[in-house]
Amino acid sequence: MNTLLLLLAVSLLGGSSAPWHNSLYLGNGNPWRQRVRVEVSNHSLQAAAGTPVTIKIGHADGDADLVGAQAAAVRVCNEQGDEMLYNLVTPSGTPLRTGAIPEGASITLPVECAASSTSTYYVYYDNPLAWRVPDFLAGGGSLVNGGMELGQGNAPDSWLHDAADSQHKALWSTENSRTGKWCLKTWVAEGAEPSWIATRQGGLRITGGARYVMTAWVKGSGVVGSAGWYIHVGNALNGMLISPMLIGGDGNFDWKQVRAEFTAPADADRAEIGTVLRGTGTAWFDDVQLERLDKEEPLTARADRPERLLLKETTVETAWWHPASAGGPRWEYRTPVRVVNSTDKPISGLVSVRLPDVLTSQQSRVRPDMIRVIAGGKVISHYLMGDTLLFDGKAPAQTTVTYHVYFTADRSAVAASGSAPSTGGVVAAEYAPNPALPGGQTRGAQSMRLRDYAALLGSPGNLAQNASFEKGSGMPDGWSGGAEKENLTTTKMELDPDGLFGKQCVRMAIPAGTTPSWTGWRQDVPVQAGHTYLYAAWLKCQDLQGSLQLYAHLLTDTGALVKQGSMTGTGSPISGTKDWTLQSCTITVPRDCARFQIHLTMQAMAQPGTTGWYWLRSRRVRSVRWKLDQQGAPRASPCGRSTRS
Repeated sequence: MNTLLLLLAVSLLGGSSAPWHNSLYLGNGNPWRQRVRVEVSNHSLQAAAGTPVTIKIGHADGDADLVGAQAAAVRVCNEQGDEMLYNLVTPSGTPLRTGAIPEGASITLPVECAASSTSTYYVYYDNPLAWRVPDFLAGGGSLVNGGMELGQGNAPDSWLHDAADSQHKALWSTENSRTGKWCLKTWVAEGAEPSWIATRQGGLRITGGARYVMTAWVKGSGVVGSAGWYIHVGNALNGMLISPMLIGGDGNFDWKQVRAEFTAPADADRAEIGTVLRGTGTAWFDDVQLERLDKEEPLTARADRPERLLLKETTVETAWWHPASAGGPRWEYRTPVRVVNSTDKPISGLVSVRLPDVLTSQQSRVRPDMIRVIAGGKVISHYLMGDTLLFDGKAPAQTTVTYHVYFTADRSAVAASGSAPSTGGVVAAEYAPNPALPGGQTRGAQSMRLRDYAALLGSPGNLAQNASFEKGSGMPDGWSGGAEKENLTTTKMELDPDGLFGKQCVRMAIPAGTTPSWTGWRQDVPVQAGHTYLYAAWLKCQDLQGSLQLYAHLLTDTGALVKQGSMTGTGSPISGTKDWTLQSCTITVPRDCARFQIHLTMQAMAQPGTTGWYWLRSRRVRSVRWKLDQQGAPRASPCGRSTRS
């Protein structure tokens, strides 16, 4: 199963104003049908930065009602769609990774929340195609199974024995338990070397600066040395910022309670507890507790009732498509692409499919120039950019639509649209074959057909003004040119009558010895936060010292740079003398972005003794994928592959 992404906008159905985040990890293109909103409140004057917060799972008010959901499909994200690690445990505290979630289980989230404020998180579930995530939150749980009564095998649930040898053994025993049936037992042979053999429980959540008390019970027989308990309090960098010891004594003594009060260091966030028999003899351990003495928790979490995503499924075509005209190629392969629109309005845009992800073992067999995209028995326009297939997609409100992409391995067939026109040696330089894929060792770089690019360039979805520089005399309309900080009188910037698409392109020359400065053309394009855009241009250079690349700045509505990821570039830089090269990428704009500033600029000059030139022909910014990070987005995903002989 491969994942394809639909590139359209989405908002949550069912009356909620919050977007539905469906671009979550290992979802296999299938939407999550249910979620629980969790509101975290920070009652302190100190910001929480990754502080673990635990929420009970159950049917009671404020609980996260995930009872019966499959643990493997659980995902956690913040309001922006940023996913985070979590820890899901059974009522006894054992890790819960697969199977149905029982009542009384709990989930722990790492929380970021400003002082005296609230933040929102979402727990998603109900996706039958989701795979289990590979990593989980550590250091986020509470002490569980302190009476040692739960478990199976040779250790109680949530406890881990140190490795034993012939003279040192840590056991789970029914011998001499204080309460219930079970307790822990440690035995060290007479004359053995002292060691710290123990039974331990780690990953316990601690709040820095809070006061705690640990109580436990210990019993000894023939102890030479000391028996008792320990606790290590620390963080990821130092697990032992403090390490109180709870010593019960030596010799022979009946069940004795030991106790330690302490204040956690300000930067502590986790703890580990365990038994101690430093010496020889036998000791038994039972009924350990770790309690916080401060009355008020600085962070509290409350879950809302579950929300459900309701979508209409369009009828999936099962019959194999055949073209109306006879004598065409045999369409042996197809893959379904599922488009999900969970908004209350129709949506349309480009669907992006990476062919290596779809074809896998068939990549070396099929012909990339022979592809058909079919919906409702009709052929849909498509474009190839390197190894990426783009096609026009749409979906009615609150609906999923399935497209089928057909492939052939028929080498004798002639493409219905004719053979590809000459590109004059132009190659999409950013595409390189993957030798790890079948056939990748022998496949060469793929060019982009100029008519495909021309169709995208002139489409209504291209947001760049005067994208092929056909308007203007002397300088192109809609573009500002020059250096960012000064006008370089030695730099020549002009329109050139040698357009690859249309009649004109732009050209800039910077003589050798010029002080480098970011020089070139710029244009601001309004964009929508959380959406993803295709950014592409053709570049050419002659005698260039330095590098030439496609750049962009992401700006707020006031014109300032966004907080993160404000400057970006794409493609492999070119230099020296290089023919026309396509550079392209997709860029997801952050939530504080309102303007995409195209930068057709460089900080380079001519090689000594020459005048360095670079040309730009046709660029485009088009909305390709409007992801779920901020606005929510539908998805296009493969829902299986079928082969027909």
